[in-house]
Amino acid sequence: MSGPVEKNPSPRKGLGSLLVGNPFQDESVAFKWLILMLAAAVTVALVAKLISPAAAVVWGILILIAVAIVGVRVVIYLLGSPDDDDPEE
Repeated sequence: MSGPVEKNPSPRKGLGSLLVGNPFQDESVAFKWLILMLAAAVTVALVAKLISPAAAVVWGILILIAVAIVGVRVVIYLLGSPDDDDPEE
């Protein structure tokens, strides 16, 4: 008989689940982070060129906040939450 089937460890959807993993140990996750950072840098440069340097600063700060939120959520996911564990009987 086969053992229990493992479920996907990341049930979340969206960007958070895309970047789950340790970029220091997994090259595919590190590459995804690299692409994300390059895309963010390109959008900041485009905003600076098309609108103004001040708008680019605001846009860059918003991107940094979004990346920080995703990063914190990934770290919390990797550490695991004691609230998610089943109580031992």
